[in-house]
Amino acid sequence: MIQPTWYYSSLNKIPYQKLKQKGIDYLLFDLDNTILSPYSNKIEEQTLLLLKQLKKEFVVIIVSNSTKKRVSKIAQKLEVDYYSFSKKPSRKIFQKIKQQYQCENKKVIMIGDQIYTDILGAKRAGIDTILVDPISKSDFLLTKMIRFFERRNKIERDVL
Repeated sequence: MIQPTWYYSSLNKIPYQKLKQKGIDYLLFDLDNTILSPYSNKIEEQTLLLLKQLKKEFVVIIVSNSTKKRVSKIAQKLEVDYYSFSKKPSRKIFQKIKQQYQCENKKVIMIGDQIYTDILGAKRAGIDTILVDPISKSDFLLTKMIRFFERRNKIERDVL
């Protein structure tokens, strides 16, 4: 359950066209350390451009454990839907998204930097996953503790 479906070092390395060819229509993104640094509200220009392009072919949704105040500001800037305080690794948020968007598991993929929240939650809901490296070395305190356990698990580097 903690092994991601695929691994890529960054958002920019993911072959999104291959995801589209596989029938993926919904991209669920974690926020902190996937789209932006945990203590920042500034999205790198390269990430902004990428997400803008992706919105032309996919439904892009932010799924974050962060507060509504934090997530809504970023989602508004990106002009995407969002789910804050999602309680990952609970599968409930993923089930809610599938129900609200009336989409099947095979049409959705979760992209995030944490095994025990992003990957585990999505896998428990039957959704394929892509693990990316964190974009920053800084983390929230709880995340730092969780990363200790993540480092003990060997992650295979699969490609699409």
